[in-house]
Amino acid sequence: MRDWKRFWNEYPLTLDEADFLRQVCHTIDGRPYTPSQFDTMVDAIRQGFQLDPTSSLLDVCCGNGAVTAKLAIHCRQAVGIDFSVPLIEVARKFHGANNTRFLELDARELTSIDLPEAPFDKVMMYGALQHFDVEDLDRLLSAFLRHGSGDRTILLGGVPDKARIRCLFDTPEKLSLHRTFQREGRDVIGTWWDTNAIRDACRRFGLDCRIDNESSDRPGGHYRFDAWIS
Repeated sequence: MRDWKRFWNEYPLTLDEADFLRQVCHTIDGRPYTPSQFDTMVDAIRQGFQLDPTSSLLDVCCGNGAVTAKLAIHCRQAVGIDFSVPLIEVARKFHGANNTRFLELDARELTSIDLPEAPFDKVMMYGALQHFDVEDLDRLLSAFLRHGSGDRTILLGGVPDKARIRCLFDTPEKLSLHRTFQREGRDVIGTWWDTNAIRDACRRFGLDCRIDNESSDRPGGHYRFDAWIS
């Protein structure tokens, strides 16, 4: 697998500090999502969580905080964490608010630290599960539960669906190039997830999991899914 920590500490530095969507690869064919596409994505998260002024949000792998900030408007408080130094610096500079805090922290470290804002009733990892192996999932769920409240909702969002990989790489040439990039450590996607792997992990923790194939109007909706966990 690609060295994602190195990638996310180097790649954002190649872009303007205000190029928020490209910094976190919210792009289609190299172009950043349109405002309408971005709002559609954020609104789906907000509505799925049913955010309200009492909500407390933990955004794991928050990147530069562009999504966190949009959601935090509807929450009592929000905390975003990411291991990318440049992305957290952008988050603090451009997306901070009185009810929002950004921390430079590896998601895997959440199992061994305490956050003063915990417990959170909304915990999300959006567009980042692809940067982890299947073997990491139990540790991530354990971390989410450690910081979540008793009635928490967990979202693993924007997950590449292994069953629909050919919806993105829709020609033999594209699929072959993807596999070449994987072998050479240049793959920009990472892990393609089997929905059953997520369901099985949830069962091990006594959690319910609902898989939601994203609607066609959402960026990447033709090959990504959301896992809503409670």
